Amino acid sequence: MANAALATRILLLAVVFFPSASGAGAHEPERRVTGSETRTPERDSSEIAPGRRGTPFTLPNDFPLVDVTISDDPAAGYLFVANWVKDPKQTPSGDYIMILDDAGWPVFFRKMLGQTWDFKKQPNGLLTYFDRRETGDRRTKGMDSTYTVVEEWLPGGGYDPWVSDGHDFQLLPNGNALLLLFDHRMIDMSQVVPGGCPNAIVRGVVLQEMDPLHNVVFEWRSWDHLEITDAVHEDLTACFVDYVHTNSMEYDTDGNILISNRNIDEVVKIDRVTGDVIWRMGGSQNEFTLVGDTQWFTYQHCARRTATGTITVFDNGSFSSPQESRVVEYQVDEVNKVATRFF
Repeated sequence: MANAALATRILLLAVVFFPSASGAGAHEPERRVTGSETRTPERDSSEIAPGRRGTPFTLPNDFPLVDVTISDDPAAGYLFVANWVKDPKQTPSGDYIMILDDAGWPVFFRKMLGQTWDFKKQPNGLLTYFDRRETGDRRTKGMDSTYTVVEEWLPGGGYDPWVSDGHDFQLLPNGNALLLLFDHRMIDMSQVVPGGCPNAIVRGVVLQEMDPLHNVVFEWRSWDHLEITDAVHEDLTACFVDYVHTNSMEYDTDGNILISNRNIDEVVKIDRVTGDVIWRMGGSQNEFTLVGDTQWFTYQHCARRTATGTITVFDNGSFSSPQESRVVEYQVDEVNKVATRFF
């Protein structure tokens, strides 16, 4: 991961490190900003990006302001960013997807029609992002090396496109894709917890695997495996309950699937054949002994298996003491159910 920190005057939804390595599947974005994306007037000259290949360009007036606060010999590569304008009245920035260099200047950018999430490079070279506009169908889109949209993914199995969840999207080595969907049900929560809302809308999650022709070949539903009461930090008496909030998926080295369930404070391993839960780490249903730390992650994101076999997690620390964010890395003994934190 690059160690250049980007502090922005907007809320960044996703920042992804993009190695600029050569070789099979590598993608080197052209170091330019296309003319079709520079049609707005100049701002103050101090905010005009330096030229690429001798040709200066001007940033749009509503382009997010990016400050680099630390740059101490960062690793080579680019940063993929999709900014989230939570309140346009407070933050007069547009919605953009951007590839930034270590100076914070765009190598590529494109203004979007609404919120855009999860902009990143896939193993096959496609650049994917989730189009989360407020009107129309929400979907994941894939761009080729010319930044042209060449493929789109929508929920299968009869689900409405509106339930697409853009927290994560993964293309697998076999050409299949992993998608997340929301699954809302009306539940009488007064039968589940004291004081529960009798007409509550409870949000679960569906994970789908699609083949290259977009046929659903595997489907997993939280309702079949996770209890609402597992979410001990959620207000289960509210009339809307988001009890799982899966925010990452990972195709594991043994062919199964790792997911991060933020609102249950856990990482879960799913059998990709049967759909059974293999194990749960963290949260109220934790099965692991923790070594090298005194507390588990809470409200975490981005559970990933590394090349060395460890599991990394971004711990938001929302219910930790002290309440702070951190990155943690575990050596996980899946047989004896021991997780050893060493970073």
